Amino acid sequence: MKVLAINGSPEIRGTALLLQKAIEGAEKVEGISTDLINLSQYKIQQCKGCNNCVMQKPCPLKDDMVKLNEMLLEADGIIIGSPSHFGNVTGLLKNFFDRTRPLKMSGSKLKDKVLSAVITSGLIHGGADTVVQAINTFGLLHGMIIIGAAANPVLDPVYPVATLQKERKQFRKIEDDEFALKMAEKIGERISELVVKLKS
Repeated sequence: MKVLAINGSPEIRGTALLLQKAIEGAEKVEGISTDLINLSQYKIQQCKGCNNCVMQKPCPLKDDMVKLNEMLLEADGIIIGSPSHFGNVTGLLKNFFDRTRPLKMSGSKLKDKVLSAVITSGLIHGGADTVVQAINTFGLLHGMIIIGAAANPVLDPVYPVATLQKERKQFRKIEDDEFALKMAEKIGERISELVVKLKS
């Protein structure tokens, strides 16, 4: 059973750290293997809207998406991380989302895989909610099972959001947002637990 973490940031920094914590949580569950990939290390061209995939024809673009789509197919659980770039996912991650369309058009091949998200943001109110919405929409279009942390219903958030802003005029590094790191670990553990339940 495999949990795949995908870093949609163009940099290997805070979002990658949050995903690493999620991986650590996932690995607490027996029988789970993990992998963390940084999309910035792959060549992903923009979708041209040619609709070849709708007609069950091969995508004409030649890049790393064949390999990345194979990794998605091998995974049972997927955790996607993105910083908030102007209130949305990064352009890199959106290109990746668009290029998974052949998996949907060839029979919803990502259907019933478990999906969750981790987010980083410069500001406390820096657009994280719409980033989560974009990731969830990606999952819904593929027929995936979307989960949150389901931790303390009063004190804990649904998704971990690490912020650089601490208070109005105070800032920190993402690695100092201990609460978000803890919640990322919880997300990883929960996604693994659900993968095991579904497989059994």
